[in-house]
Amino acid sequence: DIGRNCLFVYQTGMASEVISKATTAEDLKKSIETGESTVYLQPIVRLDNSQKLKGDNQKVVGYEALFRCKNLNKSVQYLISCAEEAGMIHLITESILDGIEAEFNKHSHNKNTYISINISPVQFLEFDFPKKLLHQLRERQIDAQRIYIEITETAVLDNTAGALERMNLLQMEGIHFSLDDFGTGYASIELLRKLPFTSIKIDRSYIQNVHQDSGIKLVKSIISMAKAFNMTLIGE
Repeated sequence: DIGRNCLFVYQTGMASEVISKATTAEDLKKSIETGESTVYLQPIVRLDNSQKLKGDNQKVVGYEALFRCKNLNKSVQYLISCAEEAGMIHLITESILDGIEAEFNKHSHNKNTYISINISPVQFLEFDFPKKLLHQLRERQIDAQRIYIEITETAVLDNTAGALERMNLLQMEGIHFSLDDFGTGYASIELLRKLPFTSIKIDRSYIQNVHQDSGIKLVKSIISMAKAFNMTLIGE
């Protein structure tokens, strides 16, 4: 397909990187199967007007389920990359759902709170993703109406029509969607217009610079935009 007169250069380290990622994927699989991976529920707090992030002023409206596998001593981003390339990203999602089920059984969480889970673009774009996810939720007796799915622009940019179809199928069961890492891509505003997102998450790089004049102006503009779309706004 590339044609003639092409030159390919092999660089030392290519093979070792492939082997390393494959080995990490296998170690990740074993960790999940032996119960060494964990899920933390990070509170999502709503602030009303003058409320501050202190004590009783916090109102927890939901939780983000965070996958962790400390025994591998690798970043979550790297583990996800390895799982995607090995075709086993679904194992991480299943582990997260198992963790949510365990937390629900262990604690008496307010039923008005929601649980937000991150879904890889690779998994989201699978043609039978909605069917599989709904089946997994039913198996674990997790109420679909309490689930928010966080997806990045990457998951929907190349196939907006397919993304819309998947989102509509899951929304019919009560699942909501949040656009993650908002502000880091190129077509986010257009996606908000076309796709049924309920909320958007401002990327943490914007929040970290919020004390600078340029940073606060950007955040204020995003807040105004979220209001225009009638969406909930979350700052990381």
